Amino acid sequence: MELRGLELSETESDTLQNEIKRLLETVNKPQVIEAVVEAPTRPNIQDILKDKARDAGGELEGLFDEYITSGAGSKHTLRPIDEVAKKNVMPQHISLLTDVWKKKLNEIEEVLKGTDSQLVQGYSNLNKTQLKNVVKFIELVISDLNSYISVKKAAKAPRARKAVPVEKIVAKLKYLKTFKDTASKLDLMSISPIKLHGASEAWVYDTAKRKLHHYIADDYSKTFTVKGSTLLGFDTAQSEVKTLRKPAEQIKEVMGSKPAARKYFKEIKAVSTTPNGRFNDAMIILKAF
Repeated sequence: MELRGLELSETESDTLQNEIKRLLETVNKPQVIEAVVEAPTRPNIQDILKDKARDAGGELEGLFDEYITSGAGSKHTLRPIDEVAKKNVMPQHISLLTDVWKKKLNEIEEVLKGTDSQLVQGYSNLNKTQLKNVVKFIELVISDLNSYISVKKAAKAPRARKAVPVEKIVAKLKYLKTFKDTASKLDLMSISPIKLHGASEAWVYDTAKRKLHHYIADDYSKTFTVKGSTLLGFDTAQSEVKTLRKPAEQIKEVMGSKPAARKYFKEIKAVSTTPNGRFNDAMIILKAF
């Protein structure tokens, strides 16, 4: 209003100038910023232990790359369990690793089926034999991870608690109690699965597929462990599965002495595959010791 011609008294003019000065000082007053010191976030013990598991996972991936680069052969000296042991991974964190390798196994199995053209293209640098060897290597990793759990738990000081009866441990194991087939002249009776749990060697016959399974315990577990309907703690390098052409005659041979049975089984001219440890309603447990 003063700028447009309003005449102010001396008092009014002084009041106006003082107010303008006060407002300017308020606007131009330097802002004091208080420094906020944030306390450093420290990872808890669980995060540290999980990082160990992830580090071990990285070492396993490196081992896998080394295996592929070397040609994915049927024979190698790589020991996945050693990489996990070096990192001292806790048993409860092994699932972080097994989940990854189970996905790898499913992926390679899909490649072998040939149903996914993109996956087939992605693994076109490997032939069918190499892909099958890769499957065996992945199964070795998974088996070693399971064995590592058994070893770590065995090394840990046992907790004072009531022992679980073996009968309860093997209660869910699927198996065939008796099998009789006049065509193949087979008349078999399974031993109790109680003898399987804690054994170091076993012979199991799949009556549906005519496949004989020979299980040998690995050097870490020393003995088998039954979990649900799966056998754990077997050596994937030494354990084998072969299809029998004359089941009645061939099973009779393996029911003899241990050395003779092993020698006879090795001499059977059939493609040898690695067992996965899973049992079903068609499998007869022939021997376990």
